[in-house]
Amino acid sequence: LSWKDLAKPEYRNRLGYFSSSNGDGAPRLFGLAEGFGWDLLKSYAASRPLRVVSPQVLTQVLESGERAIGFLQNDNIAVRSKAQGKPTGYLFPKEGVPSEPGGIGLIAKSARPTAGALFLEWWMSKEGQTLMAKGAKYATRRDIDPPEGTPPLSELKLLHIDYAKYGRERLKILGQMAAIFGGDWGD
Repeated sequence: LSWKDLAKPEYRNRLGYFSSSNGDGAPRLFGLAEGFGWDLLKSYAASRPLRVVSPQVLTQVLESGERAIGFLQNDNIAVRSKAQGKPTGYLFPKEGVPSEPGGIGLIAKSARPTAGALFLEWWMSKEGQTLMAKGAKYATRRDIDPPEGTPPLSELKLLHIDYAKYGRERLKILGQMAAIFGGDWGD
């Protein structure tokens, strides 16, 4: 399947995606719009996708069969669903997948700065990143295998979301999402 395939008539009323009223799914949709054009999102909206509030709810909708395809789902949740034997699967369209950064940091005035630094050091270690991969998330380190059953990042075309642009134009973008999909997209 390609991103454009999801707009085909046979997927009408069969798609689902997540974004709560604060617009947390909007950056991924923005990444698709930037990569493939806003008309792609309009074609998705025309197919009447079900919008749910979180990736966890989207997984429940897919596992129950209420919807056949969830787009822009969290990869780790999809991987775990399949690994648990649920009637689900996942794929990474060859045209590219929106990527988003993860973050970890230390609080400047922490009561226990040394403990925080030790945790951060462990988390970025081979042991910590291996644990993350076992939880079905891609590791930051290149010496860690990808989550079981997923391709290495080097085989995926990653679409990098321009978060600076998204931040500058957030209200306009959320307005576009509301105009395309309907509903509340936050302020």
